[in-house]
Order: sequence, then C-alpha cells, then structure tokens
Amino acid sequence: MRNLLCLLLVIWSLPLFALSGHPGPLAPEWETLRSQFSASYQTLRRGALPDLERPLAELGDYPLAPYLEHQRLRNLLAYQRATPAELADFVERHPHTLMAQDLLQMAFDHAQEAHWPELIQLSRLHQQPLSRQQECRFLAAQAEPNWWQITRAHHLWQQGHPLPDACQFLTDFLQAHQLLRPQDYAQASLQLFSQGQRDAALRLAAHSTPEVLAFFQFWHQSWSSRSLPHLRTHLLEAAPESLDAGWHFAEWADQLLAQRLSHHLRQSPDTTLALADALAAQGRLSAARHAQLQQQQAITYAASAASEALVLFAQIPPSYLEAAGWQWYARTLLRHEHWEAFIQVVTSMPEDLQQQSEWRYWLATAYQQLDQPALALPLYANLARERHYYGFLAARDLGLTPRMNDRTPLPDPLQLQHLMDNPGLQRSHELFQLGYLHEARREWFFTVHQFPAEQRLQAAWLAQFWGWYELSARTANAVDPHALQLRFPLGHLQDLQLLAAQHQIDPALVLALIRKESIFSPDARSSAGALGLMQVMPRTGQQVARQMRLGTRSAPDLLDPQINLPIGVFYLSQLLERFQQQPALAAAAYNAGPNRTQRWVAELGSEITPLWVERITYGETRDYVKSLLAFQEVYRWLLEQQPQSLLAYRLQLGTSDE
Repeated sequence: MRNLLCLLLVIWSLPLFALSGHPGPLAPEWETLRSQFSASYQTLRRGALPDLERPLAELGDYPLAPYLEHQRLRNLLAYQRATPAELADFVERHPHTLMAQDLLQMAFDHAQEAHWPELIQLSRLHQQPLSRQQECRFLAAQAEPNWWQITRAHHLWQQGHPLPDACQFLTDFLQAHQLLRPQDYAQASLQLFSQGQRDAALRLAAHSTPEVLAFFQFWHQSWSSRSLPHLRTHLLEAAPESLDAGWHFAEWADQLLAQRLSHHLRQSPDTTLALADALAAQGRLSAARHAQLQQQQAITYAASAASEALVLFAQIPPSYLEAAGWQWYARTLLRHEHWEAFIQVVTSMPEDLQQQSEWRYWLATAYQQLDQPALALPLYANLARERHYYGFLAARDLGLTPRMNDRTPLPDPLQLQHLMDNPGLQRSHELFQLGYLHEARREWFFTVHQFPAEQRLQAAWLAQFWGWYELSARTANAVDPHALQLRFPLGHLQDLQLLAAQHQIDPALVLALIRKESIFSPDARSSAGALGLMQVMPRTGQQVARQMRLGTRSAPDLLDPQINLPIGVFYLSQLLERFQQQPALAAAAYNAGPNRTQRWVAELGSEITPLWVERITYGETRDYVKSLLAFQEVYRWLLEQQPQSLLAYRLQLGTSDE
C-alpha cells in the first residue's frame, strides 16, 4: 500500500499535459504544428530544397523545427552544395546533439577536398571522432603530409586488412616514404588470407621476403586442393622445409592448417579428423589445434544428439577443452542421464562455468537422482533465491514461491519534470508521436546514453508513461536487471486481457511472448520476415486472418497492434490446443514450427519436464522456451501487483494504451 500511495503522489504531482507530450493546456495549436512540420519534413525527405524561412517562423519553438534545417543540410551535402560555414552555423547552434553529429559524419563522406581543413577544425572543436575511412580521405588530400600524418598513415595501414576503399592509397603512400617493412607485408597478408582474400594476400606477400611469398604460395595451392585426398597429399608430402623456419611461420602454419581442416570437417568428419591425427603425429599440427578440431566435431555431434559425441569428448584432454566444449560435454551427459559422469564433468569445469545457474541446478538434480540430498538441497536453496529460469525450477522443487527480487525505483516527480524539459527527449517523443520511429529511437538513445544510471531509470518511467514500452524495457535492461516493472512493461494490457480471456489463455504467457519476440516494438521485423509485436510471419498472418474472417491482410497490416495482437493471440491459442495446453510445447512451436515440435514429442515423449526442454536439439528454441517460461513467471507476479502497476499503465497519464 505504501508503494501505491507513493505512485499516486507522483502521478498527481505531475501536470497531465506534460507527460502526454503537449506543451501545455493552453496550446490547442500543437496538432497544427505537428501537421505543418510533417508536411515540410516529407518534402525535404524526398530530396527537395525548399525555402525554410516561413515554415521555421510558423513552427517557432516547436521541438522538431531544427530537424527541417538538419534535413535540408543533409540534402545539400548529398548534392555537394553545403558549405562549411552553413554546417558550422548549425553545429554551433545545436552543439552536442545527434543532429550535429550526423551532419559532421555525412560532411566527411560527401564534402569536397577543398573543405577538409575547415571540417577537421570543426570536428575537433566539437570532439567528433573520424572514422578510419574518413581519416584516409583526409590523409589522401594532403599534398605534403607532415611527420605526424605519415606516422598516422602507417598506424592506419597496420590496423587491419582489407582496407576500406578510401584507404587503398595508403600502400603506395607508405611505400613512397619507405615505411613498410617485410614484416608489415607478411602480417597484412596473413590477415587477408585468414579472411579468404587469398589473391590479395599473395599480391602483398610479393613485397615481403622470398620465404614469406613461398609460404603463402603453398597455402594458396592448398586451398585450391578442394578434395580431401589431394589436400592430404599436398599437406603431408609437398610442404617445403622452409615453412618450419623463420619467425612466426610455425604459428601461422598452425593457424592456417586448422582453418583449412575446419573447412572440411562438416562434409567429411571422419576423414578430416584422420588427417588431423596424421598431421599432429608429424608435428605439423599443434596439440591445441588438434584438440580444437576434435572439440568442434564433438560439439557438432552433440548438437544433433549423436551418440558419437561422448566418445569424442572423452578423447580430448581436459586442459584443451574450451567453455563451449565443457558445456556441450555436460549437456550430452545430461541428455543421456549419466549422472555420475555428469557430476565429474561439471565439478571439473572452470569455476566461472560451474557457477552458471544451469549447471548448479542440474548438479543439484544429479545429486538428488543419486540419493544424496545433503549435497542437493543447499544448491537448490541458493538457486531458489534467484530470479531466472533455473531459480524458478529450484523454488518449485522445494515448494517455495519464486523470488523476484524487484528493486524498481519509484518515479521521481522532480527528475521526471527535468527530463521532460530535455530538448533531446522532447524531440524523441515528438518523432515517436509522428511515427518516425527510427529517428525517435536514435534521439532517445543518444540523449539517454549521457545520463547517469539513476536518471536513465527515470527516463524509462517517462517512456512508459508515454506508452513507449519498448524504450522503457530497453533503457532499463541496460541499467538495472532488478528494475522489473520497467524491464517488463504491461503494454496493451486491456486489449491483451480481453483477447486472453476470449481464448482462455494465461495473459502472462501472451505478455511474455511479446516481451521475448519484440520487446513491445510495434514495427519489429526479424531477419526471417516476422512482423510486429508478436512477430507473426506474413503467411501465418494471412492464414489466421482467414480463419478469423478478418479478410485478406497484407504484411504491413501486421505492424498495426490492433491487427497483430488478435492474430498472434489466436495463433498462440491454436498451438496450445494442438499441444495439450503445454506452454513449453506451444513456445517451441511458436519458435521452431509445429511440425518440428511434433517430431520432438515423438522422439522425446509427451511428458514435458525440465529435462525434456534440455533435450530440444535446436539451441535457439531450447533457450527460447526457457526464456518464455521465466518471463511468464515474472509477468504472473507483475499482474498480481494490481492495482499498483496497473494504475500507471491503464491511465497512461493522458496517452492511449492502443
């Protein structure tokens, strides 16, 4: 009750119009200003160069007025018509802003060489760093570079290859000043060769010593030997003795050899490992690289649940096992319920791995399975105090209530008022209201990144009051893992509660899915093409829309929460119905597809236990299911905090929940 009273005091102490993004209750022209800005901004975004004197005069102090000047200067820069004086005037009137940073970066990419000295001075004045490519352009423009510039050019050339297009001149530049040593060429050749640019590596190696050139010629020929028999002959019989001489040759050969064998490992694992054994016996492949290849193949076997994984893991000396190898070794033993061997492997892991919640939980379970409760119970008890998937499992095993350890700070009226006066956040909010979400996010993070942690959490509250749930979660995520009421917003709650009740779904599961899929970003687009809050695939959206008699829906429709949410919830309800109301199976089907999930049920059985989840062969889906189940637990707890949490979300302080 105390927290509720505090929150009420915060809400009533803040002016409603301020939190809703308006300049004041006596400003009915605000929507007119937004309309005028959008009309001019759209014209500028099409590449036009209108006179801005009248629009700027009409907009006055409207927060986004500078964006018109900013976009016009961007257009001028693209046409190479902007002068340093115009840029300097804007940057000096809007220092330390994203707009100024953006213009300076664009200026270096588009400005004529004659303007470079002025731009360099302007960037240093405003502490704007140059990219590597921009520095190369600047150095290339110097008729007679001084000693500092020559030294800087050498450093840039050594930083890494391949060079950006604007830096290609550096090789000739440094050769002319006789600053490149054979070692420089050799190191650059190795960088290029390791990245697959073998012809370019040979060209640079030709400027080094004959031994270096012979080394790279040999490895170039080895990559031309596409079949394993030819590669075996080349590596075992054609290697010149000079490869073992000279500085770094043995180390480089070891690196390139492992890289070459790794390339063949997936297609021909047995033959490739046999070749690795022969090379290791000859001393041409180090024990560490040999173990890396064995570990790579063991992990491949383990990921596909192949029985050969345990045999291969057992052959690798523990001192050569890397973090991924240890974990896949343990996971494979766990899948097969080899509890004694599992305990031995987990207790032999490096300490940082042993302390991970996954292995602490399963170590406790292994002790329990071997009837050693004195060892199991302390591990369970410690885990049950923590907020994560395995902590929730441990609490359930002990019959305890899951611990949330929430430490969300209450909104501070004075800090919120101060944040609302921040020009960067004002611009961000206006861009958000007008639908320019990409620009709005950039302004938000540029501004908030400069705040101390406490102020960033208050900014997360402000975003939530505005109905900008995504920014609330992302901002709090970066600051405090225990700020649960900010990290896990109850966005679109009224609509979701109605939809969940209609389809008889736990609303906490729907909220958890949205939090996992899009972090409440309505315009989220995945690399696979999923769209919107619930990341619905367009084809799935069309099928479900027909079932719901919503008519034909195009892909862009799924970016509208009013369409995305009903379709996503209906689809989730279908998965739950198909998989006997099991959230773990519905989550797996939502991520990997119902057909793949059905095959897992056929292979692993229909009794869904924590061990069943660990046996999911898709790593992404396995982690997805764990996250979703943990998020569901968090949201169940948050929904039980009513009316404290609902007060802020439902009222929205002058904004809509839609």
